Amino acid sequence: MLLSELVETSRQVAATRSRRRKSAALAACLRTAEPELRATVCAYLAGTMPQGRIGLGWRMLAALEVAPQPQAVVTVAELDACLSAIAAMSGAGSKERRLQALSALLARATEAEQHFVRQLVLGELRQGALAGLMLEALAQAAAVPLAELRRAFMLAGDLGAVAEAAQARGSEGLAGFALELFRPLLPMLAKPASDVGEILGRMDEAAFEFKLDGARVQVHKDDDEVRVYTRQQNEISAAVPELVEAARALPRQRLILDGEAIALRPDGGPQPFQVTMERFGRRRDVAALRAALPLSGFFFDCLYADRPLIDAPGRERLAALDAIVPEALRVPRRSGWLSNLHLGARDPAGGFVMLGKTFKGLSDELLAWQTERLLALETHREQHVVWVRPALVVEIAFGDVQRSSQYPGGLALRFARVKGYRADKDAAAADTIDAVRALHSG
Repeated sequence: MLLSELVETSRQVAATRSRRRKSAALAACLRTAEPELRATVCAYLAGTMPQGRIGLGWRMLAALEVAPQPQAVVTVAELDACLSAIAAMSGAGSKERRLQALSALLARATEAEQHFVRQLVLGELRQGALAGLMLEALAQAAAVPLAELRRAFMLAGDLGAVAEAAQARGSEGLAGFALELFRPLLPMLAKPASDVGEILGRMDEAAFEFKLDGARVQVHKDDDEVRVYTRQQNEISAAVPELVEAARALPRQRLILDGEAIALRPDGGPQPFQVTMERFGRRRDVAALRAALPLSGFFFDCLYADRPLIDAPGRERLAALDAIVPEALRVPRRSGWLSNLHLGARDPAGGFVMLGKTFKGLSDELLAWQTERLLALETHREQHVVWVRPALVVEIAFGDVQRSSQYPGGLALRFARVKGYRADKDAAAADTIDAVRALHSG
């Protein structure tokens, strides 16, 4: 297969906004590819290289000026062999050898082919043919159900391997992909919704959790061997030793956990996302970075716990996640104490406006004192809620103020955490709802 056929398909895909036409053009190209090249063609048309990064950046390519040829002669196999050879180069002088190898290939290519190769190497082949669209095209070309392709791609994380299996053995080949330790899955990603009603309309049942803004990680464990992967399936175990150590301490021998890695502030609140990301992508001074910016793992799904759980119901996976936490790491239930504080800001017109609840930041000593004082202020009870006279002023740290239809003031404190009680203030000196609104608008 000539490289020019891929270039022409890429041009057709970029030239139309119709998803159907894009898919049809890609499927036609896949059908004409030789069996041994189908995986490569599928990857290249999706804008990815099976070889991964090959050590050639945009500065190096910008300085590479090669006169184009008028006729198309370069084959897809030649391009693939060239990129594989470049990826294998290392040691002294490898930069120059990489440039020479790519220059030799470009010297035989047309202008359009040169542009395609440059964009492919840089990961900038913007033609609208992402993995999802390639799967649709592959479903047409291989005559297999799209759902089977999506599942196989999720499990394999390798579009080329899925394409090869689909076109060689159809549904039987796709069924061969299974959940495996140390082969990271494609992460399950969220979809936006306008409100809770829309979410509940999409499914029969739903579970709700706080969204923690960290770096998505997937942890695989087989006894003492632990590897951590990013959402792009890159291994980063050496860069996050505290996550590796934490996983090794878990009682289950074989695990796959899905969650977020987050750097926390000294008060226990989350650092901004950009601060957390300072720990990723760096391979040097890991010990110093760990000391300055330690990471904590927050896991929301268990995909493997001594057996695959990916097809198990959510309740079963969450139960497995709960079961792997050792008793020594659990916080005992604080029975008999009043802990979940209802927070209110003073309304200048009278009364208080609720802004949320929190039990974070309360030590055992503060809980004991707080329970005694609140019970002394009790006015009445409704089931598990104890109503008290608003006489205590508590100082709260929080991440930000967000809009909320749950509370009458229309605002809520996000990541609220108790810093302490203010014995020097009475309820009349508490912050007003207007002051909180000013924080939100500011």
